[in-house]
Amino acid sequence: MFAGIHWLVGTNQAVLAGHATNASQVDMNFIDLLAWCGGAVTKVGCCTFVEAACNGVGLVSAARADWPESAGLINWAQQHACFALVDEGIESDRGLRTALAAMLEAPRKAPVALSGIREAVDIVAEIAGLRQTATGS
Repeated sequence: MFAGIHWLVGTNQAVLAGHATNASQVDMNFIDLLAWCGGAVTKVGCCTFVEAACNGVGLVSAARADWPESAGLINWAQQHACFALVDEGIESDRGLRTALAAMLEAPRKAPVALSGIREAVDIVAEIAGLRQTATGS
């Protein structure tokens, strides 16, 4: 199917003999398992996009016409991750091969800094009037 690639797949996905392993059979949590991968083929969505970018893992995906955030997430992934878009749709063998090759051959981007908690705390503190000035007043 895709020479030299071993797939980690979800429980509901077909496992190709000798070419794939069900991820639930690997004794690792999802983030650690993802961090060991050379790339992730996934639907457009916040979780795997952000987790992959924060771990320096490449991404391959296709736009989702039924997902309002699709364009914004794809734009974010193009800026922050080693990202390749499958123009023909994820089911396209030729398109998937092209996108996988582009993602695997591209130079890796540095992992995205984990700053979401700090940013959220800053926003909540400002809204609640708890923000201190530089002088501590």
